[in-house]
Amino acid sequence: NKKLYISGIHYGGVSLHYVDSNSDLRVFTLACQAYDYETQQSKNIRAFVERILDEFGLSLSDDVYIVTDNENKMTCAFKSNVQRIGCSAHYLNKILEHGFKKKDINCDELQSLFKSVHELVTHVRKCHKQSLLSVNVQSYCKTRFNGSYLMMNSVLNVFNELSNVISDDQKLNYLTISRDELQLVCLYLKHFDDVIERMGAEKKPTLHLVIPYKQLLINRSAINDDDTTHTTPLKKFIAKHVIDYWVLQDVHYLATMLHPNLVICRNTNVQDKTKTKDGNLVKPASSKTELDLYLCDETKIEKETNILNYWKLNETQYPILAQLAKQILCIPATSTAIERLFPYSGNTITNRRTRLETGRVNHLLFIQRNLSTLREISPPADEEFSKRKNSLQSTSSTPQSSPTKRQRTDFVGEKEENMDGNNDND
Repeated sequence: NKKLYISGIHYGGVSLHYVDSNSDLRVFTLACQAYDYETQQSKNIRAFVERILDEFGLSLSDDVYIVTDNENKMTCAFKSNVQRIGCSAHYLNKILEHGFKKKDINCDELQSLFKSVHELVTHVRKCHKQSLLSVNVQSYCKTRFNGSYLMMNSVLNVFNELSNVISDDQKLNYLTISRDELQLVCLYLKHFDDVIERMGAEKKPTLHLVIPYKQLLINRSAINDDDTTHTTPLKKFIAKHVIDYWVLQDVHYLATMLHPNLVICRNTNVQDKTKTKDGNLVKPASSKTELDLYLCDETKIEKETNILNYWKLNETQYPILAQLAKQILCIPATSTAIERLFPYSGNTITNRRTRLETGRVNHLLFIQRNLSTLREISPPADEEFSKRKNSLQSTSSTPQSSPTKRQRTDFVGEKEENMDGNNDND
């Protein structure tokens, strides 16, 4: 739920994620509607979402997973009759926000650097001197995923150009910023930006990436010889909070297990045997379950292979697990599908279109976000497509000149004679 400052109206969005019969991941934006309740209490948020789902014949239940941010109002709104999963990108964004802005965490030097960069960016944007730079600097927004990195990296890209466009007052602030320290911080934050981007993909499953990427960020936060007084306390703070604050649920472990490259295989040469009464070892008949066979399977897939294709190919061998994979792997790791709605809505509601009706905004965004998916699911008939193609080719290949005045007069006269003839026949 976000407010568009141009129109002053709060909007809320809902998207639907599922795997179809062809094992393709589908993402539909159901709505980006104006939030018309008086308050953002948990009961109102729940009613708002349920009303949107009801328009499509859908409803929440214990078999449905919902991914939201981790604010208290969201956790309270969906604490029952649905299985809520916290947005992984939101967890990381909050950790980074606290690292740069929270007091009494022993990150004073880093926070001073962040404050200086923020003031510099604010000055450049207010003075309208962005056009003098090769790349625009990005302002900090706490609701934008990894907004601290985007701002600091934009300054790093034009650091040597800034001295020519800032005022004398800001030059003192500019001199307090060490480019080497800024680059070191950005290199560390780049890991978080890459992880958030990969977990926010919409075309492929992402839930199985949460546990490996969480461990990756913990490893990247280890202190090394290149760290300084800026990065060392930040890494310590982030490493601790990634472990404690970023909550993992059973569904995350299940999704990880459903990726063949992330399964720890057992030794397939060891055969389970039991003892008979006379002490002889015998192999029990068909003792292994479908899960046992899968865990012993050492088959690996390519890094860029869609995991849903693997389960489609092995659906006969592992029918139960393949069905489970369809139910679990459609769950997104983040809520970025909805977060991307709000930039789209900002492009729809502009300074010249502030009176655009909220219902029309919803319809425009529905078409804009879903049109490509709808074309994939229901492509135009080949015959109709060929007709349109041939029509366009004939139009472009045989251009006609506009008729002369005499030709237009003859055409009107012929048309009138035809009309008279039709009247006589009637």
